[in-house]
Amino acid sequence: MKKLMTILVAFLCVSLLLVSCGNEDDKKKEKVITPESEAKKIVDECACGLMELQRKAIEDPTNEKLQKEAEELDEKCEKKVKSLEGKYGSYDEPKDSDVAKKFWEVVEEEMKKCN
Repeated sequence: MKKLMTILVAFLCVSLLLVSCGNEDDKKKEKVITPESEAKKIVDECACGLMELQRKAIEDPTNEKLQKEAEELDEKCEKKVKSLEGKYGSYDEPKDSDVAKKFWEVVEEEMKKCN
């Protein structure tokens, strides 16, 4: 009886351990970067974030911290946009692929939400 209980407890512990680890495929799916997710991220971080910072800086022109943050974000976003333009082309001249066209469509949609 004691051996049976030991085996059952060991089986239960192993089962709990395996279940708690989860499915690796689900974790990989969450990390997949799509053109849509890149577009939403760049618009949210850069366009909307920069507009909000500039709006606050206009309301309080003496706040140098806000102005500095806006300048830093602008520089950071310029680098991101250039790297994405290398991948998807520019807004005026997207690369000739469905992925690039989808990226710029999502950028346009997200920009409308930002205003």
